[in-house]
Amino acid sequence: MQDYAKEQGLNIEVFKLDVNNPLDCAQVDKYDIDVFVANAAIGQGGPLAELPVENLRQIFEKNVFRSLELVQLVAKQRVAKKKGKLITCILISAQ
Repeated sequence: MQDYAKEQGLNIEVFKLDVNNPLDCAQVDKYDIDVFVANAAIGQGGPLAELPVENLRQIFEKNVFRSLELVQLVAKQRVAKKKGKLITCILISAQ
């Protein structure tokens, strides 16, 4: 993606941001973000009747709630600056 952006004369920066890592999440305040893609997802396969409920809770915590918290933080910045785009890919299941 960075190569394509460079060919188009665009200056972009792509960086890893783990929604489970508070230090990573704190990076959001350091950037003037134009486009933010939230795409955190973990999953577990197997018959639903056999999956431990606690595992499913952890999946929802990361895929939905932690992603949503980060999106809300970025959204507040974008509203304050009256610019920017948010793209969210919040998943409940990815099988």
